[in-house]
Amino acid sequence: KENLTLGIVAAVVLAMIVIAVVAHRRRINRVRKIVDETGEKVTKYTAMLEEAERSKIRNESEIKQLRAKLNEAKTRHAAVLGRGQRLCERLFPDGTTAEWSKADFEAAVEYIRSKKPEEVESIETEYGRMTAHGKFFLLMESVCDNTNDLARIMNISPSAVRTMRHRLRKRKIVSD
Repeated sequence: KENLTLGIVAAVVLAMIVIAVVAHRRRINRVRKIVDETGEKVTKYTAMLEEAERSKIRNESEIKQLRAKLNEAKTRHAAVLGRGQRLCERLFPDGTTAEWSKADFEAAVEYIRSKKPEEVESIETEYGRMTAHGKFFLLMESVCDNTNDLARIMNISPSAVRTMRHRLRKRKIVSD
């Protein structure tokens, strides 16, 4: 009877852990998904609009709806990038990320991606899956002159910067 109870408790705990992991995974890159989805929508709606205008088969209301959807997607995409730009601009000369949320780090990374796509892509390739906070740390590391500046921006101590560098270095994917 005790083994059965223990088995049930273990199954319930395992199920709760699985549910928590799945829920966490869904929330991880919400901003990135929004940017990707809106980019795809912009491309799709632009192609549909061009096709509709070329063929002249579709009616004007359908073309108007496509233009509205295209503008909405562009506005949503611009909002994320604008938020990231405002956040990044506040960091210099003496700003900090002390009050930033996870979504703020994601927006900042997406903004930097729009300016330096090769650098962000390089980090994602070299380090694999990582949080927006980690990506932002690596991006700021290339911008900051010294450890103290990076510590100020990230709102951590210089020794925490060294620790984070070490941990990220261990995560780096070694290519053969």
